[in-house]
Amino acid sequence: MKTIVIVAFVFIGVITHSAQIVYCQDNKYIPITNFNNKTLITVQLGNKTIHEILLDTGFPFDGIIIYNPVYRDSLDLSNAATVSLSGAGSGNNQNALMIDSASFFVGNHQFNNQRIVVLLSDIYKGFPSNGIIGHSLFGNYAVEIDYDKNILVLHDFDLLKPDSSFTKIPIYFKDGRMIPWIDVSVVIENEDLVSISAYIDFADRDPMVLLERQTMKFPVPKTSEKKISVLGLVVISMEAQEK
Repeated sequence: MKTIVIVAFVFIGVITHSAQIVYCQDNKYIPITNFNNKTLITVQLGNKTIHEILLDTGFPFDGIIIYNPVYRDSLDLSNAATVSLSGAGSGNNQNALMIDSASFFVGNHQFNNQRIVVLLSDIYKGFPSNGIIGHSLFGNYAVEIDYDKNILVLHDFDLLKPDSSFTKIPIYFKDGRMIPWIDVSVVIENEDLVSISAYIDFADRDPMVLLERQTMKFPVPKTSEKKISVLGLVVISMEAQEK
């Protein structure tokens, strides 16, 4: 028996199903690849095919960010505005070029009215992915991911009818941002269960990441090792600049 994951934020829940989904002809299929437990898709932007685009539940707007500098000169950015991004992973604002209303293809499905952002810095040079996408899929569809077939299926919300074999896990959002949170309980050693809030980061390959800080509710394990972790590329804000 396998588990197929369906992410459907509009239901205020993450739904899992332990049986074969019957695909319909009307569903939208997207090929995926899985590298180091990260899900990657291919985007067709104009006449340019960009592989290894990271799928991330925490990506907050309809559109895509391209951070591999290899693609910077091959895309048509003649009508782009210069913007400043904060929260792009380095701690400092990053300059980028942005087209506010464009279209691209993922598989055979066209996405319209999308924001295209191309970073001008090389801070992500050498990353195993070329860009990042999220809300275009997760915010507008119930997303089914079948890792046995390496396929992603976009379901229209009003056509997907979960039955009793599905398990619904409630989620919620904070501070008006489209990043999904869930309540979980953790045990580090032999203490009582500790309830915490955790956000779902589809781009993280670890089963769970607990952040060490002064306000943490759980004890630090007696045996542990230090590890430097980069917490993804999250766009917090965007400001336009005059040319």
